[in-house]
Amino acid sequence: MLINGISRLTIMTTEINLRVVAEVANGLGEGPVWHAIEGALYWVDILADRVYRYDPAIDRVDFSVAPPFPSAVMPGISGDLLLAVKGEAGLFSFEEGVFRTQYAIERANKSMRCNDGKRAPDGRFWVGTMALDGTSGAGSLYLLEAPGRITRLIENVTISNGMAWDTNKGLFYYIDTPTRRVVAYDYDINRGTIHGGVRPVVTVDERDGWPDGMTIDAEGNLWVALWDGWAVVCFDPDTGERLAEIRLPVARPTSCVFGGEGLDTLYITSAKKGLDADDLALQPLAGALFGVDGLGIKGIIDNCDNN
Repeated sequence: MLINGISRLTIMTTEINLRVVAEVANGLGEGPVWHAIEGALYWVDILADRVYRYDPAIDRVDFSVAPPFPSAVMPGISGDLLLAVKGEAGLFSFEEGVFRTQYAIERANKSMRCNDGKRAPDGRFWVGTMALDGTSGAGSLYLLEAPGRITRLIENVTISNGMAWDTNKGLFYYIDTPTRRVVAYDYDINRGTIHGGVRPVVTVDERDGWPDGMTIDAEGNLWVALWDGWAVVCFDPDTGERLAEIRLPVARPTSCVFGGEGLDTLYITSAKKGLDADDLALQPLAGALFGVDGLGIKGIIDNCDNN
């Protein structure tokens, strides 16, 4: 039986094409985004201060050195990239490795850093923060508009992570990792803000790891990377039901996004942070970038500059 084009049965690695795209051993690979104009995938390694670019047409991986703690990257209108780093965000030239600050998010607070960020369907950039030591409730989620204009949307966040928008339903989905939940807010695309009460839509069992980054597919289902869960899982946000699971050879997948010419390849970042020598011996691909084909589902272009 199929639900929104996805089988109820677990998707096993033997039934799909799970491949290693880049064996880069990222300390903390994060923030994958598909740049449709360039036909390339960008992502970051937060701990190595690098922004990566993968061109599937020529199967080539390049990187550029960034300011400390690059945590989220998105295509910008000018042709440069919009990059969130330790306590600020701004334009980043991949070719030149030059960063120009536009938003001083929490630059004055040396105990904080930016974490996951994405461009919303209306074109605005949203970025979350967290304490370097993981202090509970120290982070926030911010809306970045005109250069220098910053609005706090959500506060008392511990580890601001996955974001996704469903414009058909007028919803914004969000993950604060320690809560083990995906929650929904009403989203006003005209004003670029959220409103109404927060509503839990998915709860991840502690046996399945921690919800980290996520993406949304063309059917409105959520694909969530489970840190220490060895998997990316697809959930129906209307029911909270697990629709599919992709088992991985690494314990710490961090985020995922659909890309490729047909938006039918799921790219998955991962991390080797916190793994000891015994762990790494069992998972030598920790920190790699993976690609999954044959899912029978497509993603959406999730930022306006690629339309």
